Amino acid sequence: GNSLTLTSDNNIVIAGRSSSFTNFNVFAAKVNLSGDTLWTRKYNYYLNGSSSSVTTAKGIVELSGQKLLIVGIGWDGIGNYSSTFHLRIDLAGNTVYSKWTILLSDGGADVAPGANGSYFLLINSCNFGCPIVLKKYDAAGTETLYKIFQYAGGSSYANFALPGRITA
Repeated sequence: GNSLTLTSDNNIVIAGRSSSFTNFNVFAAKVNLSGDTLWTRKYNYYLNGSSSSVTTAKGIVELSGQKLLIVGIGWDGIGNYSSTFHLRIDLAGNTVYSKWTILLSDGGADVAPGANGSYFLLINSCNFGCPIVLKKYDAAGTETLYKIFQYAGGSSYANFALPGRITA
């Protein structure tokens, strides 16, 4: 797994990737505090009409309404087409919503909850000299903020390290 979160029902959900031959898929598992498995899920996503894909979860948070948001990166396995995905699931692991953000990512993506079901997405982009991109989405998944940060001397990399909720 690449990320984990403690849920409001006092369990832990982990997210990462699983693989089978040429496909790498998002993997999530819910365990209780004793480590007993409550469920496991594999989520398949294919970009650009490809029959193979590589998707990896990079961050997970619980949003309002007992919904989890998993974010990560993926590419089609054919060329250099890569993107960032947003996957909302309920506490039972069922898909509620998914979308792709077309922004090249070199392997970095993280997420933090905002107020009223919104969330912030942090992406280490491969576009335009590898800036850090901060985006905000409302509860419906509509982008409401797009901000670029870059170190003048070259590439920049960052992850959220938050003790709690961002209220902006």
